[in-house]
Amino acid sequence: MKKDKLLVIATTFPRWENDKEATFVKDLCKEQSKDFEVHVLVPHYKNLKLREKVDNLYIHRFVYFFPRYQKLAYGGILPNIKKNRLLIFQAPFLFISMLFNTMKIIKKEKIRIIHAHWFFPQGLIAAICNKYLKTKSVVTIHAGCVTGLSNILVLKRWISDFTVKNTDVIISVSNFGKELLESMVSKKIKEIVKKKTKIIPMGVYTKDFKIKINKNQLKKKYKIKQKTIILFLGRLAEKKGVKYLIKALPLIKNKDYILLIGGDGPLKKELQVLIDKHKLKDKVKFLGYITGKEKINFILLSDILAIPSIITKEGDTEGLPVTIMEGTAAGLPIITTNVGGIKDIIKNNQNGILIQEKNPKQIAEKIDYLINNKKFAQKISRNALMTSKGYDWERIGEKNIKLLKKLI
Repeated sequence: MKKDKLLVIATTFPRWENDKEATFVKDLCKEQSKDFEVHVLVPHYKNLKLREKVDNLYIHRFVYFFPRYQKLAYGGILPNIKKNRLLIFQAPFLFISMLFNTMKIIKKEKIRIIHAHWFFPQGLIAAICNKYLKTKSVVTIHAGCVTGLSNILVLKRWISDFTVKNTDVIISVSNFGKELLESMVSKKIKEIVKKKTKIIPMGVYTKDFKIKINKNQLKKKYKIKQKTIILFLGRLAEKKGVKYLIKALPLIKNKDYILLIGGDGPLKKELQVLIDKHKLKDKVKFLGYITGKEKINFILLSDILAIPSIITKEGDTEGLPVTIMEGTAAGLPIITTNVGGIKDIIKNNQNGILIQEKNPKQIAEKIDYLINNKKFAQKISRNALMTSKGYDWERIGEKNIKLLKKLI
């Protein structure tokens, strides 16, 4: 039986195997490909093919600027603009090229339904196609996309209202994203947002974390001698709050620990300076970007996962970090902050610990508490494992597919 065609549009997508780009859009596409012929439209990157088939997905890449100067899309649009303000001039070209290529693929492939990741600009593009090409459209909100739209002072309300009115289903990865969108639209559109929005997070492959490891052998392999391993995983960007975790280290009373930082990003040098300032070279180890089996090894090897996310001055924050779902799948006690969509998954003192953002003292206190109270840590671990069952990709994929099929 011939499958219906689905077009997924996004600006974050792995460019190659073990790329540093987040994999959640691709993971969901792979689940959707069980029931649909999935075409994916993403920005071009130097030396990559404009079209290819990868993991049963038909990948289409669009050029939006002079190829050697295309630097807006990958690594996060907002962080890239913050790093280089001139990149904002590439934004209109990216939008126009993506809109043109979306329409082109719809007509050529006879696409019936679009799934746009990020409310803006992809959600707006899908809404335009919904209105003028009569395609069905779904948009998934990841919090940062709504935050970025709020910076467009003149048009933000019109864009929000138009996109909501011309979208069939809105998926938000957290209640926080839904609340952000409600705050953006005009009063008469708020009720439409409530009716159209479904809360469906991204997912993880929980089976990947069910393997058995020999902790002593891995500690020897990675030259770790300390008893307690604290792990941070994520991009080294402001909203991740890593500097507050580093500032907490001198306040930890139990000194037999090491902090492993898995990830890379624009703040790495600043964090290294902070480590030198507090004389923490022996207490912190940068792992660089880790993925696949190596990432799973470090998660299973660790005793505590610390994700001290914050809300930046620009309002940028987490939607719902996949790392937290990975931590629950491994049964790790998690210390994290009550920002963004994190509270959707972590319930304080039940399946994790919620603390105030930007509070090194609280981070240190909770780390010491977990080290000294094994029964409490074990309870948190058991509950985290139970929580993870609801975030398995197979279950999340089924929810997305069910919505798409209803539209067709």
